[in-house]
Amino acid sequence: MKKRDRTKTSNLITMQKLTQESRAYPKLLRLFNTGLTLVVALLFVSISGCSFLEFGNIFSPPVSESSSTTEPAITRTLFVPQFSDTYTPSPTTYLDGNSPLRPTWTPDTSTLQPSVTNLPTKTLRPTWTATITPTPTITPQIGLLLTEDFSDPTSLYWIQKAGTNWSTWINNGVYVMNVKAPNVEISSGPTWLKIDEVALEADVIRKQGHGYFGFACREVGTSYYTIFISTEGYFGFGETRGGAVTFIRTIPSQLIDTAINAVNHIRGECRGDTLTLYINGKWAGQQKVEGIGPGYVSVLTGTTWKQSQVVVNFDNLQIWTPADPIYHPRPTSTATATPTATITATP
Repeated sequence: MKKRDRTKTSNLITMQKLTQESRAYPKLLRLFNTGLTLVVALLFVSISGCSFLEFGNIFSPPVSESSSTTEPAITRTLFVPQFSDTYTPSPTTYLDGNSPLRPTWTPDTSTLQPSVTNLPTKTLRPTWTATITPTPTITPQIGLLLTEDFSDPTSLYWIQKAGTNWSTWINNGVYVMNVKAPNVEISSGPTWLKIDEVALEADVIRKQGHGYFGFACREVGTSYYTIFISTEGYFGFGETRGGAVTFIRTIPSQLIDTAINAVNHIRGECRGDTLTLYINGKWAGQQKVEGIGPGYVSVLTGTTWKQSQVVVNFDNLQIWTPADPIYHPRPTSTATATPTATITATP
């Protein structure tokens, strides 16, 4: 029994202590809250610059006052300031109580920026350059030097002879040139006349076969220029150098009558560096040349490698030249004419 009483007594004492401690906790909590409130109030007062005495009644509990006269109740509420991490300065306060916003400065962008003006560049003064005016080349006027109608069969001006594959003679008022093999070209003319500027014209009649015929000019040894038409209806310009025949250019032409026994009147000119051909009174063409002359003039006939024979008659030959041609002595009646026919391969 004594042990139980002691136990009950100890338990009762413990419960009393717990009851006393539980009663003390609310008082401590109230004291803590009051202290915290006081600290916050002091902090607010220090920030706003107000006197502590002005807020003395803040810590008093709200009291409702009544009197015989009915007056509105005044309720005082504790103001707790709120703080943020961002500081916003208050607007400037003026004496009249207005608090306008502080004006902001905006830079003036209306001023135009000056543009860059490049300095003028120097213009060079042109220098004077003398212009050399070339002296024009005077082409001498030509006049009729020789007319030949081949009425004299004993004339010594023209070759009348036969070779292996060619023959020439005067017959019935015409000069006949006969080539009897492919790739043969022959020429014949007065050996006493050496001319640089010259024009030749004649009537040419194709009698037989196929080939080409015309004039040679500036003949020196086995080199000369040729101006011709063909039985196939083309005309051309050529040169023979060292006996080798070359056709510089050939051009088809409807000015040529290709029929057997047809008469074609042709005129060839060797003037300066230009060869010119007229066919039946009409201009046909020109060719630039250089390097040969002056030389002899002659009529010519030839065949190409596809042509085996051609027979051509020349008549009414005229030779035109400047007023001062270079003459060689005329042969005497007893002299024997030296043949100038050349037998050369053509292309």
